Amino acid sequence: MAKKTKSNIKENQSINKKESKKKEENKKKVIEEEEELEEISTSKKKTTPKKQSIINKKPSPKKQKQTPKKVKNKSKKEEEDNSEESKEEKISEKEEEEESKEEKKDSISEEKEESEEEEEKSEEDSKINKDNIKKSKSRIEKTQKAIESLTKPKKTSVIYVGHLPWGFDEKALYKYFSQFGTINRLYNPRSTLSGRSKGYAFIEFLDEKTAEIAAKTMNNYLLFDRILKCNVIEDKSKYDNMFKNAKKQFVFNDKYKKLLEKQEKEQSKEEIKIKIDTLLKREEIKREKMKEEGFNINFPGYKSIVDEYKKSHNIGEKKNKGNTKKIESVKKKEKIKGKK
Repeated sequence: MAKKTKSNIKENQSINKKESKKKEENKKKVIEEEEELEEISTSKKKTTPKKQSIINKKPSPKKQKQTPKKVKNKSKKEEEDNSEESKEEKISEKEEEEESKEEKKDSISEEKEESEEEEEKSEEDSKINKDNIKKSKSRIEKTQKAIESLTKPKKTSVIYVGHLPWGFDEKALYKYFSQFGTINRLYNPRSTLSGRSKGYAFIEFLDEKTAEIAAKTMNNYLLFDRILKCNVIEDKSKYDNMFKNAKKQFVFNDKYKKLLEKQEKEQSKEEIKIKIDTLLKREEIKREKMKEEGFNINFPGYKSIVDEYKKSHNIGEKKNKGNTKKIESVKKKEKIKGKK
């Protein structure tokens, strides 16, 4: 729209220039016509006496007296007629000029109105565009501020202490760092297998200033042949779950001891039988696979151990003796019945 307004303004300027030129030309024409009329009038005045002298070379005295009067009267009448005609022409020209001026004024006023309407439309469009740009800028600024608020580092009162020496546990950390200020929480992570500390810890103070002072003083500090590394944590969102197990006391989980306790625990007879049966079944499966492949090997396995155990403890003989006594008692009873 701005381009259109500029073009309209240029066109209006060119039209105004042309109109001014036309006005000047019309004025010049009017002036020239007036000059011509004056020249004609003067020429007539001069020519009249000469003509009379040429025509009337030998006039009578009476005629000489009459002629100048008549000529004078005629010249006056012609002058009056010419002056009236010139006046009428001038009046008509003035009227035409006024009409042309009025038409031009009307055209100029119409063009001005159109240009004003276009300018108003362009202004409205520019205002709308500005409003849209402002809204978009405001939205962009809001999003940028939100992103900056999320990405900006937030100061916290939590310190990361790394590269700790061996044996520097929770108690030692609490005593050592309590000289800077009061400690809210302390977390020293440990491995689940060995129970040893992983070599770093998190300490939370009451104030942010105390945390900054402690981090500056203890960073690159030599302690038991170890150079400590201390930094203030800027984003606590990553370490929200670090202090969950801080108050719990550490209990060492010795899995090897538990395994030994299970092995040394006294087992019941049923559990022993289940284990022996599983071992014998696995051994039979192995022997069958060896026979299928063509290996005929008689090796003492779990069977030999079980047989020796039974012989030493007389497990199978006792059962057989009990069965023989029952059979003999039944036979004796049958013989007694047959005799009777």
